Amino acid sequence: MKVTTFYSRLFLLFLSFFSTAGLRYNSLWKIRAVSASRISLLSMKMVDDENGYDPSGSLTRQGLVPYFIRIVNPSTYDSAVSKYMKLEKCSKTEAMANMDAYFADPNGWAARKIKERKGLVPKLDYVNANQDKTGLLLTLSWSILIAGILLRILQVQTGL
Repeated sequence: MKVTTFYSRLFLLFLSFFSTAGLRYNSLWKIRAVSASRISLLSMKMVDDENGYDPSGSLTRQGLVPYFIRIVNPSTYDSAVSKYMKLEKCSKTEAMANMDAYFADPNGWAARKIKERKGLVPKLDYVNANQDKTGLLLTLSWSILIAGILLRILQVQTGL
C-alpha cells in the first residue's frame, strides 16, 4: 500500500467519526467506522479494586510521565501506591489513579487535594478520568496523524 493511500484512508476514517452523514452513502466506510468504534483498548477493560490496572491504564489516564515512572521504576510506584492506600484507606485502583495524577502534576494534585479536604471543590474521580472511548480514539488518531507527518518530513529531509 502506498503511503499516500494509507494517509488518505486514515484521514477519511478520521473524518467519518465527525461526519455521520457521509457514512450513509458509503457502506464500506460505515463498516470500517463502526468496527473502529468498537476497538477494545487495554485500559477500557474492567479493573478490580484488588489488583488495580495495568500500565496502559496509567498511560490513558494521566499520560507519559506516570507511565514511564511505572515502567522504569516500579518499586517507587508501588511504594507510593501502598503509602497512599494506608493513609487514605482506599482501594488499590483509587490509589493508583491518584498516584498517576500526582506523578503527572504534583503541585496541581496537592492543591486539588487540599481544596477537596477543605470542601471548596468536589472530589475528582481520578479512576475514570480520561477514559472516554471517543476521546481516546481521537487522541490515538491525532497521534498517528502527527507521527505520520513527522515521518514524512524526515523522509523528505533525509532523502529516504
